[in-house]
Amino acid sequence: GADWDATAAEIGAALSISPGRASVQMDLALTLRDRLPRLGALLADGQVTMDVVTTIVSRTALVVDPATLARLDGHFVDAATSWGVLSQKKLEAAIDVW
Repeated sequence: GADWDATAAEIGAALSISPGRASVQMDLALTLRDRLPRLGALLADGQVTMDVVTTIVSRTALVVDPATLARLDGHFVDAATSWGVLSQKKLEAAIDVW
């Protein structure tokens, strides 16, 4: 809505990025807060790369069950710190196992 767009414009201006890119970052932040908080904490601590996080978020987008998400978040926290060295294809395969 209008509030989201206004916020994206403000964040975009503050970060010198487009409002569209800011909106994507806002979506990612909400996903980490609401769906994968432990993974979000790893990202905030610099223990995983943004590429690993965005791939995990993308590959789990269709999961709707909160209990399943909580289990996945735990699995990813245990494994994701070593996934930064994987190729994109191997990273996706490691995520898809869960």
